[in-house]
Formats: sequence, C-alpha cells, structure tokens
Amino acid sequence: MLVQRQNIFFLVIFLVMMTSCSTSKNKFINREYHTLNTRYNVLFNGKEAFAIGLDILESVHEDNFFELLPVEPITLKGENFDETTVVPGFDRAEDKAVKAIQKHSMNIKTVQYNRQIDDAYLLLGKARYYDRRFFPALEAFNFLLENNAAYGTYTQGRIWKEKTNIRLNNNDLAIKNLRPLLGTLKTKDPNYSLSHATIGEAFINKRQLDSASFFLSRAARYEKNKQKKGRYLFISGQLHEALGEKEAALEAYNQIIRLKRKVPRKFTINAKMKRFLLAGEKDSIADQIAFRRMLNNYENKPYRHSIYRTMATYFKGKQNDSLTQHYLKQSLQSPSIDVFTQIYNYNDLIDLSFNKGNYLRAGLYLDSLIPLYGEQSLQRKRTQRKRDNLAGVIYNETIVKETDSLLYLMRLSKEEQRLFFKEAIDKKREIERLAIAKKAPKKRLFTIGKEENRFYFYNPSLVVKGKQQYRSTWGNRPNVDNWRNASLLRMLENQPSTENKKAALVKEIIVESPESFMVQLAKRAANIDSIRNNNHRAYLQLGMIYKEKYKNNELAIDRLTHLLRQNPLEKYAAPARYHLYKIYEKTDIVLANQYKETLLREHPKTPFALVLRNLNTSALDEIQTPETQYAQLLEKFNAQQFEAVIQESKALEAINSGSDFEPKLKLLKANAIGRLEGVSAWIKALQEVVEDFEKTPEGDYAKSLLSQINASEGLAENGKNYSNYKWVFPFSKKDSLKSAVFYTRFSKEIKEYMPRWEVTLDSYDIEFNFVVVHGIRQRNRIDAWIKNELKEKENFKNTNYFVVLTREYRNIIKNKTWEVTAISNEELR
Repeated sequence: MLVQRQNIFFLVIFLVMMTSCSTSKNKFINREYHTLNTRYNVLFNGKEAFAIGLDILESVHEDNFFELLPVEPITLKGENFDETTVVPGFDRAEDKAVKAIQKHSMNIKTVQYNRQIDDAYLLLGKARYYDRRFFPALEAFNFLLENNAAYGTYTQGRIWKEKTNIRLNNNDLAIKNLRPLLGTLKTKDPNYSLSHATIGEAFINKRQLDSASFFLSRAARYEKNKQKKGRYLFISGQLHEALGEKEAALEAYNQIIRLKRKVPRKFTINAKMKRFLLAGEKDSIADQIAFRRMLNNYENKPYRHSIYRTMATYFKGKQNDSLTQHYLKQSLQSPSIDVFTQIYNYNDLIDLSFNKGNYLRAGLYLDSLIPLYGEQSLQRKRTQRKRDNLAGVIYNETIVKETDSLLYLMRLSKEEQRLFFKEAIDKKREIERLAIAKKAPKKRLFTIGKEENRFYFYNPSLVVKGKQQYRSTWGNRPNVDNWRNASLLRMLENQPSTENKKAALVKEIIVESPESFMVQLAKRAANIDSIRNNNHRAYLQLGMIYKEKYKNNELAIDRLTHLLRQNPLEKYAAPARYHLYKIYEKTDIVLANQYKETLLREHPKTPFALVLRNLNTSALDEIQTPETQYAQLLEKFNAQQFEAVIQESKALEAINSGSDFEPKLKLLKANAIGRLEGVSAWIKALQEVVEDFEKTPEGDYAKSLLSQINASEGLAENGKNYSNYKWVFPFSKKDSLKSAVFYTRFSKEIKEYMPRWEVTLDSYDIEFNFVVVHGIRQRNRIDAWIKNELKEKENFKNTNYFVVLTREYRNIIKNKTWEVTAISNEELR
C-alpha cells in the first residue's frame, strides 16, 4: 500500500513538472519555473562566462599611457578591430543568452511573462558588443527596448545601444539620444556614471575635448567601481592637460593617488609620474627625491621602465641630453618594459642621435624600432622609409671605419702590427672573462672560504679559457669529423652537404694569434689601391650626403677635408673642392675662393670647373629646378638626342652633386652611353653607377640591368632564327637634313603601299643615324617593291642601304659592329 502511494506521489510530481514546462500557458507554476530556470541555470552560466571574458580583457589589455586612454577597452594588442575577439567567454555568454530566449521565453499575445528574458537580451547584446559584432548587438538592444523591459534594464539597454552606435561612428546620434536620458537620471542611479562616460567618449571621438572633460569628470565623481573610477579620473586628467588646464589635471591625478590601493596600481604609478612631470616644471626638488624613492620600492619593480622613462622626459625638458639618454637606456633595459614605452624610448633616442649628427647610431635604433610596429601599419612604413634614407650613410660610414682601420694597420711596422693584434686579442679575452664573472652566482655567507669546484665542465671560467686556448691553437675549425686535417676541411667546403654544413661555412681557418692576423693583413695589402679607392669614395659620398640631405655642414666639412688630406684622385678631389666651395660661399668667402682657385687650376677639364667658369649656360640655369632639368634631359633621351644627354648631364651632375638627382642623372647618362657606344661601354658606365650609388634605387636598378645583360649573353645564338628582316639606310649626322627629308618621304610612301611595314629614324652612334624599315618577313619583297612600286627612285639611288636579319641588326646596335668603311663618305654626304 505504501509503495502504491509513493508511486502515485512521484507520478503527480512528474505530471506537474511536465505541464510547467509549457511556455504557451500563462500559469503561475509555468512562470515561476521558467523564471527560476532562466535565472539560476542558463542565464547564470552565461553571466559567469561573460564575467570571465571581461576579467581576461581587463587583465590582458595593455594601456598606452602616452596617449589618451580608451574610455572602455575592447581590443587586445595585435587584434584587428574589424574581426571578432580572441577572448574566450563572450561567445559562450551569447550561446546561453540565445538558449534562454529560445527555450524559456513566455511571449503570450505580445506580453512577456518571463521576467528574466529582458536580462537575457541585455546579456546577448553585451556579449555581441564585446565580440565586436556591433550590428547584431544593436539588433539585440533594439529588441530589448521594444519589449517593455523593466526601468533599470530598459535604461541600461538605451545606454548600451548608444555605446554600440559610438563603435559604429554614429557619435552625433549617440549624443542626441543620450542627452534627454541624462536629465532623468539621479546621481545615485547606478547608470548615472555609465551614461556620462558614454557621452564623454562620443565627444572625444568628435575631438570636442572640453565637453568630453566635463562628462568624464562627472562620470569619475559618481562611479562606484574603483577600477573604472581610476580610468575615468586618469582620462579626465589627460583631457585637462590637453586643454592646458594644469591645475585641474593635477587635481585629477591627485585623486587617483589618494585612492591608493583601491585602484589598479598602473593608474597610481602613472598618476604619480604625471604629477611629477607637471610639478617638475617648477623645479620641485622634493618631488624628484620622492620620485627616486619609487625606484627603490620593490612593488614598483614592474613599472621601473615607466619611471626611468619619466625621468628621461623630465631631463629632456631641461635640455640635459646626457641624462636623458642615460635614463632612456635604463628604461629599455628594464625586464618588464611594454611595447609602447619601447617605441617612445627609441623615437627619443633617434631624435637625440640625429641632433648630434650620429646617424650611424640612429640607424641602429631604427632597426630596433621597426619590428615593434605592426606589419602593415603606417608607422612602420614611415619608419622604414626613414631607415632607407639612412642606408647610404650607414653603408659609407661602415666602409670608412673598415678601410680606415686597414689603412692604419698597413702603415704600421711588423712589430707595431704584432703588438696591436696582441693587445686586441688580450682585450677580447678579458671582456669574455668579465662577462662570465658577471653571470657567476654571488658567494653566500656559509660558502665563503670553501674551495671552488675544480671540475672543468662545471667551472665557466675554465671553459672560457679552454675555448680561448683552442682558438689560439686550432683556429675557427668546425665541429665535424677529421677536424684536425685542414686539407680535408677544404675539400668539404667544395662539396657542401647536409651533414657537413658547418665545414662548408668556414671559408678559411684563422688561428687567433697575432701572426695569423698579420698574414691576413698582408693578403689585403695586395689590394691596397682598391681599399684606398673605396675609402676615398666613401668619404666623398658622406660629405655630399651630410651637406645636401641633412644640411650638416660641420660633418660635411670634416669628411671632405679629411678626403683632401689623403691626396685622392681627381674624380674625388674635384667634387670635394666644389662642395667645400659651396659650403664656405655663404660663411667664409676668402676660404671659398681658395677652394675655387685650386679647383680651376688643378682640375680645369672637370664638369665642376665648367660650372664655375660658365654659370650662364642653359643647362645650368639656376631658375630651373632639378626636377625640370631632369625632365628636359629625359625628353632628349627619348628623342634619341644621346650626345646632348651625355654633355648636359655632366654639368648637371656637378650642380646636383650629392642630391637625390645625381644618381638619376648618372644612370640616364650611362644608358645614353650604351645607346651610342655599345654594350661594353654601357656595362662600364653601369658599374660606375653601382660603385658610386650602391645603396640607392638607381644603384639597385643598375645592378639589375647588369644582371640582365649577363643573362642575355649567348641567348640569341641558342634561340630560333625567325625570318624577320631590317632594311637599313645609314646617314651621316653631319647632314641631318638629308636623313630627315628621306625619312619623311620614305615613310609616307611605305605607309601608302606597304602599311604593315614601319619606318623609324634611329641614332646609331656619334657619327651616323639609321633610317630603318621594320616588319619585313620576305627578303624578295624588297627587290620587287623597289622595281615595281617605288616612286622616288632617283633619291633612292643616292642612298647606300643594306638588309640584315633582325638578330644580326640587334647585334649591330648592341656591339656597334657595322662596317662604316663599306659606305663611301661621299655618298653619305
């Protein structure tokens, strides 16, 4: 009997639960069941996932305190704003909100009887908002506002809808919709601060900082959440700074400091540093002392990079470059430094290096700065362009440093060389030993007096000494089999394989001893003329770059005068004296005239002497800009006036020496030389461009042309021989009128009777022009056309023509192999 009653009881409970699951019946049990299930099951899990996502976002987000902080962080470093977030939690929160709406919504006759569905829609919109899917988020908030939600939820929905509009750049719409709401909210309302922060963010986006400052200050004043309060106060201080309101900014930062540990420490530390910089303008020694105490506080260890950075900024304002540089380097060496601080530190160090004329060091800092920017960012492209502009300086400074050292060593006697290398090796070994000593653990109290571990492999000092001894005896041999046998290693170098990569990398075994280095130096001495030539060229290039590109006359004078003291060749001495004349022309006319007279006396036939003698020629018209001069020269090149291009470019090279147009002019002249004198002369001219302007786009292009010329050698002979002919009429350039008349008449007649043929007037070399007929497929068509259809036969008889295959004509133009003696001068005239 008891069992039957229990079964009946459970059956009744089961039936009640089954009937309560219905969402279409407005019953008390139904409403309570779905409300409780939504609140404490589905929606609870969704809110927990959402809270986890927010915690991750707030803890991982890196704030850039050098710029205006975001009112609400929504992205992580490296994330694309237009893509969904990688932070977990928001997608799960969205799934739970959707599940709550789909399974527990009791929308009966447009009335919602589940009180938790409004919260579900609010959670759905927030989850989509933080997932950066703003249009679906806007849809969720609109549905919430149309669903007759409770007052608190409805107010939140309105604010979050406008936050979404702000993310969609609808700032004016957000301000318009939020202003009426602000008047209805009381200061104790939990949405009061959120609404003011939201409208403040809209004004920041509109660059209306005074309005933004007003609303952010109110948001900070009434915000209960200390973390948000600290953020709002810091942004408020930044806005006051931007508006020039220093006292108000100081007050905002002081409020953060007074909150102490109630706000995240990053806001407290940066507020103190902001206060220090603002008060530092008054030379407050007490603030400096307090600031230095921050460095000794172990809690501030993660923020030492920012503290050092602030000290550097302070001394930068005091024009103390040495201390600025010192603290910037200290900041960069801090282990917990963030990317933003690194970027600003390197930019300041680059500016200091440029101001001091240390372009080589600036290039090193630029190399470290470039990887810190995003791959496709505009800042990275600008920085890379700045680094590319320094390529010529760095390249030539490196050559100067290396060749100066080599030339110095070659001037020493054998004993002096041996002593120099011995001191260098000893210094290198001492540095290695000191580096090991720094890494060694400090001796503790109870270990003092105990004997050190003498086992070789556990004693770093002995290991370093062993490596040094090995290099002194055996040199830089690779770690392979038969490493003692040098001849076998050289055989391996000629046959590199996967197993012998290390052996293949060793070009030459060098023993670390003075004698070994002296042997290497003796081998280099055989090329001393080449070394000296590279040295002089680098000094000249540096002098011109410093003068023209960086306007640093002091460095330019230093490099050019050093070059002249080395008694260089005329091609280096003439431009050096010309540039020194141009530098001193405005500051020391007496010294300028000395360089001018020396140039005219010792280098009378150079283009630089031509410039100084005749400054009124059309090619040197000072009214014209380098751009127009180059454009005019390019037009002449396209018109095949190659002689004029070569002559005028020489003078223009002198005028534009050291500027960005010098390599352009030299490359154009090289191409003109190639068209007039053939491939051999072209190669030689291109090689000069590469030597003088290796680290420029023109130098790279000249390299590619040389590679193409080398690759094309022999291809014509291996290719197929198509029956395509050129009909060539040579004319002397002394009688250009005759060739022009013939070209005009012949072109007209051929166009009338043979439209597929084409006639051109080409410059062959300095003495001859060619009138060339192209597009001839059959050789006998020429004879037939002359016999039957040619009208101007009398004029035609006075020409001396020849017919060749296209391949042969290409070789004639390329290598200038046409036999001029085959045509009588009388006929050509």
